Amino acid sequence: MRTISYHSLSLTRSAADLPRAAKDPKVPHAPGAPWPVYLPADEDRAAVAAALARVVPARDLKSIDLRLLPRDPSTVGEHGLLYLPRAYVVPGGRFNEMYGWDSYFIQVGLLLDGEVDRARDLADNFVYEIDQYGTLLNAKTLRVEPALGIPREVVDEVLEKLEDTLQELTE
Repeated sequence: MRTISYHSLSLTRSAADLPRAAKDPKVPHAPGAPWPVYLPADEDRAAVAAALARVVPARDLKSIDLRLLPRDPSTVGEHGLLYLPRAYVVPGGRFNEMYGWDSYFIQVGLLLDGEVDRARDLADNFVYEIDQYGTLLNAKTLRVEPALGIPREVVDEVLEKLEDTLQELTE
């Protein structure tokens, strides 16, 4: 059996990568226009912008437009990336957004590889997403399509299983 390094197959996205992650070649977009990145309605836009300014060059920051989501997200007309505060691993290293169920299995792999901090970042993003966006979406973009909503109880159960797995691996 051939062993393949997990790291060569993964790509992590963090705040520093937000300008690259926000670009979506599948969506029509005016050249030179900034790409929307949606923040929860209650998020402090200025604080997020300041945090990004510490890790993203000013020229790259100009390529994104931080927007607060309206209370009714169904009124959003333009496709965009949802903001997540922690780094995440994208499936196959070729996508820009975090996917719900893929991330669960990625977490299992990360834990098996001893990458506890990276697995915790994904779990923290799950909790943030439910607390701030009201649900765990399948994909972390806003599109004109229904999203798979996963209740907080399911995420809590996943987190509990991750902690149990971590304990088993460290015993």
